[in-house]
Amino acid sequence: MRPDYKAIGRIIPKFIIKIYDDLLKGTDSNIDGYEFVGFLLLSSVLFAVLIYFLQPLGYYSLIASELAFFAPWLLSYILLDFIIYRKTREIERVLPDFLQLTSANIRAGMGIDKALWFAIRPDFGALSREIENIAKETMSGKELGQCLKELAEKFDSLVIKRSMKLVVAGIKSGGEMAYLLERISHNIRKTQTIQKEIAANVMTYTIFIFFAVCLAAPFLFALSFQVISTMEQLSETIAVPTTGAMSFSAPINFSGPGVSPSEFKIFALVSLLVTSLFSSMLLSIIHSGSTKEAVRTFPLLAGISIVVLFGAIRLLTSVMGSII
Repeated sequence: MRPDYKAIGRIIPKFIIKIYDDLLKGTDSNIDGYEFVGFLLLSSVLFAVLIYFLQPLGYYSLIASELAFFAPWLLSYILLDFIIYRKTREIERVLPDFLQLTSANIRAGMGIDKALWFAIRPDFGALSREIENIAKETMSGKELGQCLKELAEKFDSLVIKRSMKLVVAGIKSGGEMAYLLERISHNIRKTQTIQKEIAANVMTYTIFIFFAVCLAAPFLFALSFQVISTMEQLSETIAVPTTGAMSFSAPINFSGPGVSPSEFKIFALVSLLVTSLFSSMLLSIIHSGSTKEAVRTFPLLAGISIVVLFGAIRLLTSVMGSII
């Protein structure tokens, strides 16, 4: 029997429902906000209970189960937000071509509403679906300017917002729409070209960040791990007498390192994950001006750095083992 996710979702406060409902609408999903949040709540509880009983670690098990409860909420929010971001980028990419076709249709004698409708192409993807929705709303009696305003508010993009604002202003003032749309299209293309040039000019910084995160940092952590392991082995093999005739004051403490190799390995993994996260955000800002691209680059940086860490540990262990 399928659970009633809508009934479960009504337990959650309405402002959380609204957040996920807006995200789902931005992804063109027909899933109801209450149903989606209800599914998240049920899956989070089951996941937290499973983690709690699979990891009998006392106090730490409780912390792990709490993290497991909030993980689906955070991951779903990041995923939905990233889907909307990719959709926004797709619309920005094809918007100049769409406006150029609309301008050509207006010069052919069409009105602005028909010009928008006949400018739709399958290659325009998400933008075509949005214009189709606008056409349906205008046919039902809704004002075109209001529909374009709602389209601009739907996406977090200055390019879309300013473009739709200029189009609405041109419709209200009765200006020459064909020329206006051509100028908007030209300016968007010029802005996109400048952004690509900036991204190409900072390629050196991208290479440096990638080298530091994926190669330098893991190797240095592996070297530190090997030093700690060697010190621990020496502390176990070297015994300094403290009583009797052979007792003396040694200038070197052979009690071993204060951090065990296993503890340092956990510290290195956490440090690499945090470094990879902030580095991916920095790379995302350099290339696209937004941190949301980090969703795509973070798994790559984190995976490479962790693989290099364990590979370097294995290499140094074999080399130092043959020497010692």
